Amino acid sequence: MLKRSGMVLTFGVVLGVACGRGQQAASSVLQAAGAGEDRPTIAAPIVPVGGGTSSPLPFVSPGASFAPGSVCEPTGWCWYDPLPSGTWWQGIAGVGRDEAWIGGMSENVLHFARGRWTAVTSPLTDTEAIWAFAPNDVWFGGIATPGSGGIAHWDGQSITLALDVGPGEINALWASAPDDLYAVGFGVVEHWDGTAWTVVPGVTGSSVSGSGPNDVWIGASDGVSHFDGSAWARVPALEGQFVESVAVRGPNDVWVLGVHAGLQNVNRFDGTTWSTTLEIPTSSPINLQSLGIGIGNEVWLVGTAFRTPEQRGYLARFDGSSWIVGPDAPTPLFRVRALPGIGDIAVGQNGGILLLSATTPPTFTDLRSGPAQDLLGVWGSSPTDMWAVGRAGTVLHYDGHAVSTIASGVTVDLTDVWGTGPNDVWIVGQGGTALHFDGTGLQPVGTGTTADLFAVFTVAPGDVWMGGGAATLIHVHNGATEPATLTGLTGAATILDLHGLAANDLWLSGGPSQTGASPAEPGFVAHFDGTTWAPVVPVSENSGGFPVHRIWELAPNDVWALTQPLFRNLVGYFHFDGTTWTSLAQPDSAQTFMFPLPGAALNSFVFGPHDRWIVGTLGTWERSTQ
Repeated sequence: MLKRSGMVLTFGVVLGVACGRGQQAASSVLQAAGAGEDRPTIAAPIVPVGGGTSSPLPFVSPGASFAPGSVCEPTGWCWYDPLPSGTWWQGIAGVGRDEAWIGGMSENVLHFARGRWTAVTSPLTDTEAIWAFAPNDVWFGGIATPGSGGIAHWDGQSITLALDVGPGEINALWASAPDDLYAVGFGVVEHWDGTAWTVVPGVTGSSVSGSGPNDVWIGASDGVSHFDGSAWARVPALEGQFVESVAVRGPNDVWVLGVHAGLQNVNRFDGTTWSTTLEIPTSSPINLQSLGIGIGNEVWLVGTAFRTPEQRGYLARFDGSSWIVGPDAPTPLFRVRALPGIGDIAVGQNGGILLLSATTPPTFTDLRSGPAQDLLGVWGSSPTDMWAVGRAGTVLHYDGHAVSTIASGVTVDLTDVWGTGPNDVWIVGQGGTALHFDGTGLQPVGTGTTADLFAVFTVAPGDVWMGGGAATLIHVHNGATEPATLTGLTGAATILDLHGLAANDLWLSGGPSQTGASPAEPGFVAHFDGTTWAPVVPVSENSGGFPVHRIWELAPNDVWALTQPLFRNLVGYFHFDGTTWTSLAQPDSAQTFMFPLPGAALNSFVFGPHDRWIVGTLGTWERSTQ
């Protein structure tokens, strides 16, 4: 899919989910709540929200309508943040003035009706387009089975597969009437006449729109085709364009988003001629995705804004003469559609659901819950006392009922969290930042360094270790904060992880400070016996110096470590048997995406094989109890 081209995947870290970084003794683990079981939707207060130029009926934000962990994927992973789900939403449609559907990279489809949201199971594994005629007549297009496109239908009771279209996928749906519906994919175009689906010969595409049965436009990878009621014809002016999206406001008002000759462009047809309204180089940090027509006949343009260090959403509105760009959205955006009675809604990555406002510049209201910052660390004393930290000072806490944001008092990136109990939690981050939670609030702790800190670990109250860049290692003990040194490290090294079983049995791991560092600074591990740190032991797949990103100890003779890949999608496993380190072959399963899409995992914590937590990109926080 084109819209997935900006996905950032982190492989080495993900394997911590499977292997169990942070695993604690089973006897100390409280009984986990059944996150994977079916739970009723928790009704939220109905609150009015505005959008576009409509006068919307009462509408409940999806982000306020589901309990944490109540929407679960077939993989067994359940969403805690964002709510209702971190799925990449791609399809959206409204029914009347008080009903809506949202679908994406999940078998769960969200349905809003009678003032509440529910999650409905679909036979499609990926819903890319939705078209609704009535409460009991809704069509869905996407992927039915791997490599095979599908069309499904809602009859008011359930969603069933109506057609398997074969290789490819259904990217878009558009209709002029219930007996004139088009389902468009790169491999095929199907037409529904109210009775049966038939193939439209000689036409394929990825986007479709029109103003009526005699004015249908389909965009494809090599231009645009137009149907005038009797025959399909190519549009000469757009030959060679890789068309991402088509939106029609009227018979003589057609908008096309395409890519050609190194430029992303938006072209407009006035019934006689084509004109270019926008050009953006493909090398720019903006990746345009889709056009949409709003309730007030506005033309919207959405996409991805690649910002450092995260991706954001791009939003613009045509004001009649030029494109007016709005502020960055929390997440990349894929689609924008008008929902009568609700407003203009844009959907996108990691659960992104935005209510748009046609102001100048355009603005939006985020309808999901939780931050959109990358979450970089996770830890918990029990399944009802979980912590997650991330960029821009983000701190989240889950108490068994709800996820809440905790004021950190800082704006730097927070990278790791660990503790000994509900009233003893430590957090570290950029610039030597350290915070401590004593049960009442977070307080800053002096570290004596400005180096970025990436790891924190404690096995007893008041006995804390922190590690980071420039070979920084800090020990907080008996109220004093002291630097520690490691034999065999230079200032080019970075300590990335800390773990152990007791104050006299700790391990750390790390690697070079950056890709391409000297081969003399490979990935490494070191052990602490309660008195001194032993000289570091180089651990690497080769002399290129893969950092050892994760280390965890199950027993003194059972220690595991893995590298974070720098140049290829492989990791190195290493095991310590109490005497020597051994390099192990990578399991076949590790060569695939081991985290549930769409959020790339950046850290993990497990209580055991049946209670695993991961955090990741754009606020992803999930749990599996399978």
